[in-house]
Amino acid sequence: MWSECIVQIEISELSPNSKDFKLVGVIISKRGTRSFTDNKNSTRSVWNFTLRDSPLYFINVATWGSEEYIDKLFTTFNVGDIVELINPRVALRKAQDDTKYQPFPTSAYDLTLSEGKSELNFYSGPDINRYERCYHLPTKHPESYVKLSDIVHYTQHNQERRDINLLVAVKYVSNEEEE
Repeated sequence: MWSECIVQIEISELSPNSKDFKLVGVIISKRGTRSFTDNKNSTRSVWNFTLRDSPLYFINVATWGSEEYIDKLFTTFNVGDIVELINPRVALRKAQDDTKYQPFPTSAYDLTLSEGKSELNFYSGPDINRYERCYHLPTKHPESYVKLSDIVHYTQHNQERRDINLLVAVKYVSNEEEE
């Protein structure tokens, strides 16, 4: 379906003029689907996720299409999957509340995939390990974390900012290990 002139680029290379490209990365966050009735009385759906292709760069992606198409994508692709986006539309990210998407993207752009105009596929190229490693990296800068012992002090002296970044490790212990 796509022409021979599709080139692979990275999130850091995006610009509003980017066309005929594919982008590969790992899904690091995914939101539920939403449906809307447009002014022509037809239903359109959207699914949002965050894609990461390097330790520093991640971007929000909105996928638009029919309810059936979006539901299929939503159930097919999961956090941790390495995917390729073919011919997404690039737009300058709009100023928005940073709690709308988690995690907050480092790219100045957003990507849009549209049914019939772009594609989302699983990726299986020779460099797949590069993207697997990106999945487990934190999304905040190390200097933004607050130590547990400093939480009270931080909240008392930072009245204008009440959000706190914590980096924690959670160990899962099954019932069998406890016995």
